[in-house]
Amino acid sequence: MKYVPGERMVSMFPGDFAKQCGFLQEKLVDLLHSEGATGADVVRSTTFLTGDAGLGDLLKCRGTLPDGDKLINPGTLANISQLSALGEVNTYDSIGMAALTPEQDATVFAKKIVPSDLNPDVPAAVIVSGPRRTLNVSGIGSLDEAGEIANLGDFAAQCSLTLEKIDTLLKTRDAGLTDIAKMLVFVTDSRNAPDFRDCMAKAYPDGNQPAQTFVNVARLPVPGMLLQIDATAVTAP
Repeated sequence: MKYVPGERMVSMFPGDFAKQCGFLQEKLVDLLHSEGATGADVVRSTTFLTGDAGLGDLLKCRGTLPDGDKLINPGTLANISQLSALGEVNTYDSIGMAALTPEQDATVFAKKIVPSDLNPDVPAAVIVSGPRRTLNVSGIGSLDEAGEIANLGDFAAQCSLTLEKIDTLLKTRDAGLTDIAKMLVFVTDSRNAPDFRDCMAKAYPDGNQPAQTFVNVARLPVPGMLLQIDATAVTAP
């Protein structure tokens, strides 16, 4: 992707599913190998496609992986209208589970952020090891106490309130935004991607954001809701 601050990103290989899928798979496998894992260690994967690409195209792409890195796991495939970058037709988020490397201590909780060379705002992965507690937060949006939309029509304000509500909820369990390892972000207009990046930068001033997937959907549960975020936070027990 080409990153320009304040603008929507532009995808590599615009509109070309085969090239985008192959490139993303190669990046995923390289990342897994760097952590002593393989594609076989991926236990869950959600794939988002735009345009005419479908299951057959995805399986053909997956078939190009070496046997030791075949992605054979429970997964969800969803065709959607848009993704965060112009020309992007394929993205996914994945969860992997692998044995600890010899350098890792099974008795010590650790969280490692792996930087991305594609998008400086978003880590390529967040890797958690050791004993841990996992908190799964259902989709949260910008609702007031009466269940009505707050900040109608204002994406930035809705994003800020959504993150505030997630943080408040996590704090009831002795956690917070900085403990989030993974986010799935649904928006009704991916042209708001620059505003989302600004919102996340304010929420994470140290730059240590969670791994995240940003997808455009036709509508969200409450009319006027511009984004909804579900999150997975991981802390020491």
